[in-house]
Amino acid sequence: MQSSFVLFFIILGLLFGKWRRYQEYYPTLLFWVTGNLLYEVLLFHHRVWVFHPVGIDHLFLPDHLMVSLGITLIIYPFVIPVFFRKAAAACKRPAVVDSFVGAFIYCD
Repeated sequence: MQSSFVLFFIILGLLFGKWRRYQEYYPTLLFWVTGNLLYEVLLFHHRVWVFHPVGIDHLFLPDHLMVSLGITLIIYPFVIPVFFRKAAAACKRPAVVDSFVGAFIYCD
């Protein structure tokens, strides 16, 4: 299941991401990656959730660490250009609306 998520977000990022402005998103990427890796290190024995491989994931993402690294190093770089593609100054919607939409899409 996680392998299909990785593939889905790669396709989504390639189709809908604003890759020309990626340098503007780089600090956000570093923040997300640092936060996720810090969570993995500090709460190694007391995790809030654990990823379990399902189906074909046993071949590609066999344990929690590999799934988490896949999310951190593959999904996040492809999601950020999609999430912030409309973050230009000409955006007429308030940032709160975009935050709620992003939270709705990326939360389980």
